[in-house]
Amino acid sequence: MKKIGVTIASFLAVTVLASGTAIHFAKNQVVADAAPISVAEHTQNGLVAPQTYEEYLALNSPSCIAVCENYTAIADGNLIYVFDRAYGEYKTYEHGDGRTQDQVKTMQFHDGNTLYFADNSTGDNFYKLNATTMEPALEIEDIACGTFLIVDENLYFTNASGALYATTLQDAENDGAKTSLLWDDVSALAYYNSELYFVRSDSYLHKINPRNVETPDPNKTWFATLSQVSSLSICEGVLAYTTAHGAFHAYSLADVTENGLHFSENSGGYTCVYPFGKSLYVLQKDAAIVKEYSAADKNFTSYEISANSSANHRLSQATDMTLHKNELFVADNGNSRLSVYDNDTKKLAARFPLKGEALWIAADDDSVATASKTEIYIYSKTGEETAHFDIFNGDVVGIVNVYGKYYAATKNNHFYAYTKDSENVWQQAEVKKTSTHPPQLLTTDAYGNLYIKSGVYAYSFSEDTFMKADGNGVELLNTLPTNTTKIGVDYDGNLYALHDGVYKYLKQADGTYLQTELNVDERFVYGDAPTFTSFAFGIERNVSYLLCNGNYVVQTDEFALPTVTNIPVDGADESIFAETEASFEIVKTKANALLVAFDVEQLNGADVYPYLSYHRSTAEKTALKIGEDTQGKYYLIAHFDTKTSKYSTYLVLQSSCDTIAAEDYRKEYAENERVSAWLTNELSLYKFPYLCQDLIVTQSLPRGAKVTLLGEIDQLDHAYYHIAYEDENGNVKTGYIPQSYATLFDASPKDSSTTVVGNTASDNDEVWRLVYLLLGFAAVCILVDFLILRKKKDD
Repeated sequence: MKKIGVTIASFLAVTVLASGTAIHFAKNQVVADAAPISVAEHTQNGLVAPQTYEEYLALNSPSCIAVCENYTAIADGNLIYVFDRAYGEYKTYEHGDGRTQDQVKTMQFHDGNTLYFADNSTGDNFYKLNATTMEPALEIEDIACGTFLIVDENLYFTNASGALYATTLQDAENDGAKTSLLWDDVSALAYYNSELYFVRSDSYLHKINPRNVETPDPNKTWFATLSQVSSLSICEGVLAYTTAHGAFHAYSLADVTENGLHFSENSGGYTCVYPFGKSLYVLQKDAAIVKEYSAADKNFTSYEISANSSANHRLSQATDMTLHKNELFVADNGNSRLSVYDNDTKKLAARFPLKGEALWIAADDDSVATASKTEIYIYSKTGEETAHFDIFNGDVVGIVNVYGKYYAATKNNHFYAYTKDSENVWQQAEVKKTSTHPPQLLTTDAYGNLYIKSGVYAYSFSEDTFMKADGNGVELLNTLPTNTTKIGVDYDGNLYALHDGVYKYLKQADGTYLQTELNVDERFVYGDAPTFTSFAFGIERNVSYLLCNGNYVVQTDEFALPTVTNIPVDGADESIFAETEASFEIVKTKANALLVAFDVEQLNGADVYPYLSYHRSTAEKTALKIGEDTQGKYYLIAHFDTKTSKYSTYLVLQSSCDTIAAEDYRKEYAENERVSAWLTNELSLYKFPYLCQDLIVTQSLPRGAKVTLLGEIDQLDHAYYHIAYEDENGNVKTGYIPQSYATLFDASPKDSSTTVVGNTASDNDEVWRLVYLLLGFAAVCILVDFLILRKKKDD
């Protein structure tokens, strides 16, 4: 009896998402019941492309497959990979010690849990493996089979010379009787509608009733003539087979002729076909891919098990990624196409073909650009090529997008910018730098700053300095390894780099950087530790995407990204929502300031700023500064959009604002200049010259209320008065109201007086109102009479 070894890939479940399993696996370990890791701190880790862990498996020289409801098994040499759908993991069974005779040549599931298989040994070679426990397989003695087929509890098999036998599984395991079915030279078996199909001499298909053992009569049992059959299956009335030359053919079982041909591919390297449900699973040995063939659709589906693939939702030797808003753009270089992962649908799909080699990728709202060392292509979002550039001084080192503009650079220290002219045509601008640190890598951040790696150095540039010959940039650090292949910068200015792993250079308060290695060197799929090809992240979620081996994408929260959705308030709301009038300033933001919009109505008492969206402005904005964060990083500003007549509140870097001198927009009256005014409407008293209902000092000021004018404000959405109001209890409160609601005379109705005419009491006010009505009526009559006379004169 053979010595059997078992190796199980331990199940390190990093997380199980509500929408499905999201796990990864460690390198082969002799651990059968590894416990899941706590998922409390890791809610974003997992595979995103392909969508299921079953689909990713790096194979070397697979020989056969088997599929059932609970498991998929793939034999690769003497290894059997078993995917457990209940746990979303691959386990590995190692058969023998790796010799040629230990290689598995055929296998089949029975009862949904047991895997029977045969190896290449010339003697006894039939085994039984429990797919749940993966305990050492049981060798079933006295069966040396070339191929086999299990139907219910019956076992049909051939011996080394191709003689066909039948027995039951129970008899086989207990060395019971085996019945010869009297046929020889049999190489492939299939079963359908109570009939046994088999191939003789690799070409002649026969069918028999296996319950009636009769003297073979080829003329009576012949069904069809095929060619060099290596594997045979029947499913849903479809007969499919592979050939010794790697072809795959599928026919209608009712018409195994050219007229009944459903599908044919002559040079795919196919070696094995296996039926399950309404599909046939077909193995491409040379390509190391398992594919699913739909009997109903008469074609392959997009489902594949492999390391890389040309399927619509798979990748092959991808090179780079970039995240724009909610879409992850992937340069699928091996498939010469753009693929996009949509975070809303949680699906990756091929978008359109790419021209040339795509080593780097960038994108914005309307376009996508790819670059190789010698070419840059720009496409519309629908795939139309809108620009192509191929004249550069030196090898291109990358391409990035900064809010609608593309930037590139070469190793010869030439820097490039791409913008659209008035005719909507992309134009290239070029500058030769005078600096002595030529770029090797290029990236950008959310603010629009650009960064290069040069040797062990990292430098930052504004857009202006990037395209100036003498714009040398600011040195950030000088400790980047020379083998760094990718850099990125997050919302807070921390730098990330790929070099023998993923490293984070945490920006310190004094401007220095602290290097730490991120714990992402775990096995996100079955197999060895991945080689990281690229990464991408945004500023709205603590989710980073890693391109592994160029063939699959995972997401992780290990980068611990700062985000615009998680900026702490830290008590900055207290002064804004205090009962008293608040202090304020008017500021002007820079034309390219990054504005993080938040909901001021939800700010009071919040732990983090209630995030709405972000954008970079294209023009200066005059805004009201209503506060600032406790760290001295942001101003809280309110801006009125004259186009939409709506207010917006933003967080903006203090360095992106210029404060306007108070005397330019505010005038406070001297004591002797203060006058009274009256309100023409009922309205609120606001803490700021900003009409937000959550920022009022008192709920309401009545119409006709008397106020004292303390000063005036301009340069905002309205002209405002700074006022003081005394209520009926003598409490004085100050705040702001629009000037249009105040008048310098008392317009409220006077109290009526009583006068006596004769012996009758008369309301003097009512008399005068009657007089005014009569005079008005007379005036209307005169006007109408004049118009009638004028009309008659014209006639």
